[in-house]
Amino acid sequence: MKRLLFALLLGSSAAAIGCGPYFPPSYLASEAPRSPELKYEYDLELLGRHFHPDAWAFEPDRSGGVSTADATRNDFLAAAAALPEEELESALAAYLAFDRACRNGETPEFDAEALPGCAKEFYLYSAGYAEMKNDPACREPAAWKELLALPAGDRKYRTVWVHYMLGNLALKQSADAAYRHYRELRLAKQAGFIDSCALAERSGRNNWLLADNPFDQLRYLPDDRITPLWKKNFLRLANEAWKLDKERMLRDPLLREIALLVFDPLPILEKLPEEETPLVLERVAADCYFHNRLDRCRALLPHLPENSLVRLYLEARFAKREGNRKEAAEKLSLWLANCRKQAVPSWKFYSDEEAQIFPPQSAMPEFPAEVQGILGTIHVDREDFLEALHAFLQAESRVDAAVVAEQLLPADNLIEYCRNHATDPENETHRWLRHLLARRLMRENRVREAGEFFPPSLRALHKLYQETSIAANTLERSKNERALALFELGRILRQHGSELRATELEPDLFLLNGDYPGLPSANWREGQTAVDDSEKLLWNAELPNRNRISRRFHYRRIAADFFARAGALAEDPALRAAGFWAAGFVLADRHPDEADGYYRMLCDGSGSPLAEAARERHWLPPAPKLKALILKAPLEPQPALEEITAATIP
Repeated sequence: MKRLLFALLLGSSAAAIGCGPYFPPSYLASEAPRSPELKYEYDLELLGRHFHPDAWAFEPDRSGGVSTADATRNDFLAAAAALPEEELESALAAYLAFDRACRNGETPEFDAEALPGCAKEFYLYSAGYAEMKNDPACREPAAWKELLALPAGDRKYRTVWVHYMLGNLALKQSADAAYRHYRELRLAKQAGFIDSCALAERSGRNNWLLADNPFDQLRYLPDDRITPLWKKNFLRLANEAWKLDKERMLRDPLLREIALLVFDPLPILEKLPEEETPLVLERVAADCYFHNRLDRCRALLPHLPENSLVRLYLEARFAKREGNRKEAAEKLSLWLANCRKQAVPSWKFYSDEEAQIFPPQSAMPEFPAEVQGILGTIHVDREDFLEALHAFLQAESRVDAAVVAEQLLPADNLIEYCRNHATDPENETHRWLRHLLARRLMRENRVREAGEFFPPSLRALHKLYQETSIAANTLERSKNERALALFELGRILRQHGSELRATELEPDLFLLNGDYPGLPSANWREGQTAVDDSEKLLWNAELPNRNRISRRFHYRRIAADFFARAGALAEDPALRAAGFWAAGFVLADRHPDEADGYYRMLCDGSGSPLAEAARERHWLPPAPKLKALILKAPLEPQPALEEITAATIP
């Protein structure tokens, strides 16, 4: 079984190369867990969502908003839009002059009662700005207090600005005081107050960047959704805080979580009450496993809740490593059962942002699919191929499902599975598996049974193939009639061999519907182009398939064989020559050495102008009319003997 699996893994790896970014990586091809390295960014996001939920409750404006000057003008015009045009222009000019004086440190007087209601909040904001500028010790200007006391409808445009400025002033006292104002700012934006300068996003950056110690900087780093959280900056702050005062760091709930992420978690856990389970501990344990710190991972598992999906998964991986396949399968099955009971069963080791940053071929499936994929490998080890097929289909890994369906599972068992579990015509995976089975049955010469599983678009073609095959093997027919039927079978396979007989993995890689991006050229397989030895090894891997077909486009060889059999059986000289010429034509462009045999058969024939032209040319002569007949759509009327005869005249 080990030798069998080794060949399977090698073969699946080759398939994965061919599939490129279109399908998940093969679980059979690699035991390495798939995990991105952008760890701390997602960890900080999780902590931010837990400790600073208001900062993550709205989608940030990453454009940065407009400038203060533009926002001042635009907001005033929007607030005073109901005023007559002449009055609006004079009101705007008066306010801009007042605001300019306040920003220069002047304190011009104004009569709030005489102002239009729409302008009052703007004058109060500018007056508060003058108070702040003229008194460095001022932390809460009286004009801003008066502004916030206005009815909500009368302070729609400057409430966010006031909270932002109060937060900036409070930073000189403490980060916590600033955070309270920034929190009010974000809540105001959520409530519908205008934030034309994107101050809600700036507040998150200010709260940690302007803090005066690494403890506050770390505590409010997850509050920032805009500034790139560079790993080196985060680690620098964590190390500074740890060196200054470990105990202070462990007393703070958020800083304690960060310490568990960055430093050895085991000594920290010893200082915590047994009943306390830190938020990040599951991710820390998973990270240890993914980066081969297995002893530390084992030590962390008892600290996780017994019903933790992460704990179940990691214990299953350890059981699999230790050869206890039964225990591993039981734990993974329990994982799936528990996952289905949860309201949101989509736990995963990576964030949506991480998946987007990684290239498509590295993006990982949802974690339940990951569990199904690993469970499928265990079923393969235990030779429970039906369960393995089901698991791989659930994991959306068609590469592995194809290994089982094409090479391990007996055809009769696959027929039973498709009839019972792949019956939904709207399900793309069901259609894929049934088409795989149809092509496998065709390769095993079970043509009649294959018809049930072909997609509707191919059933007419399959019916034609089946009827023509019967005609070719009906001995009561004349030799010429049977030869014409064989010629028609050759035409069908020359044009539609991939849809009717192609393998899903090697050598055809039908997963890509006949496209082969990134694969070496055909010349490489003939030894004419140097390539990496590992690619040669993968391409030439011996697959454990009793019906193994050694080379790509094997259906062309079968088409050539049909044409040659038509030539050998035909009594009419023109039909005989057409059969041998068509056999050579099918292979000449890719395998001229094999086409040479059919060329010699054509030369040995007599009584045909096509054979005479071949002898004179010393190779297959051009026959454009015959080529056109061969490439004529099979579902159109079959070429008659007279058409073939006329086409053989050069």
